[in-house]
Formats: sequence, C-alpha cells, structure tokens
Amino acid sequence: MTQIDRRALLCLTGGAALLGTAWSAGAAQNGAAAGADAPYPGISSELVHTCAALVNAPARAAFDFLADPQALGRWSLGALNVKPTQQAGVYTGFSMFNGSQAWLAIDAKPELLLIDYRVGTPDNLVPRIFARVVPGTVVGLREDQCYVSLTAWRTASMTAERWHQLRASHEAEILLIDAQIETLQRKR
Repeated sequence: MTQIDRRALLCLTGGAALLGTAWSAGAAQNGAAAGADAPYPGISSELVHTCAALVNAPARAAFDFLADPQALGRWSLGALNVKPTQQAGVYTGFSMFNGSQAWLAIDAKPELLLIDYRVGTPDNLVPRIFARVVPGTVVGLREDQCYVSLTAWRTASMTAERWHQLRASHEAEILLIDAQIETLQRKR
C-alpha cells in the first residue's frame, strides 16, 4: 500500500451518492433545516459526517488513545488543552477557532471499541460525536492495523458555516489522531 493510499481519508456523508447534494446545499443556504427540501425529507448528507483513517497500530492502542481525555486535548480542535473540572467525568477545553470554552464527557465502551463524546454545557452534555475503532483483522488487514472513524451529528440549530467548520475540523483531526497514535507506537 502506498503512503498516499494509507493516508487517504474515507469521508462518508450519508445518502449523498444516492440523492445528490444540490438540494442539501440549497436548503442550507436558505436557512432551512437539513433535508427540508430533499426528495425524501429528513434524508440528507447534511445530517451526519464521518471520516476514517487507516492507522498502523493495534485496535486497543487506538481505542485507549481516543478514550484518554489528555490525548483528546492534543487533537480536538474544538477542545484543546483538556482539563478535568470539579464535576467527576466532565472535562473542559478551549476552541482553537475562537477561544470559547467547551465541555465534554467521554463514555468509552471497550467491548465495542466505541467512544461517545458528550458535548455541550456542564449541565447538559449530549452524545453528538462518536469514535469507532475497527480491528484490522475484521477488514482483512494486519493485527497491528485498524480503522479509526469520527462521526458527528448535525444539530437542528447548527448553521451551514458551523457545520462546514465541524466537518473540516474532523477531517484534520483524523490526520492528527493517526499521526499521534502512530508516533506513540513507534516510541514503544
């Protein structure tokens, strides 16, 4: 596999290939809810975004990295320099974009290699960002490889500009995740 192939991102935006994106863009530009003018209302590539990378590390190492709040503070552009708050399991960090404070909680499910990142305000953290690790052996790769994906759900109040920023951020973050996990593996 070439370096370019290995670094290629898999950006999956539900339904775009079947339904097209012209109506989604039109709805967003006109301030309508995602999918409002779609041929099938409520079905839109503007509702969810997933990016994935092939990581040269065992699945468990990738999962442990993604579940670590200190590590998250080094790759999450929306919550840099994560620190624990006084509330157990709740962390805070700061956006690289505008310096605003972000709050989050990490719900790690090791048996599924799945992580829910709950985001919002300290008293209202909702699961909206998800990480999934797929062991290499599940998809015909080596044991020391895995897929890592980030998925984000768009909120009804999210503007087209903010949604674009979040999607672009996740595509950069998946590269940071890949590089940081692989760097840790080389140090072992």
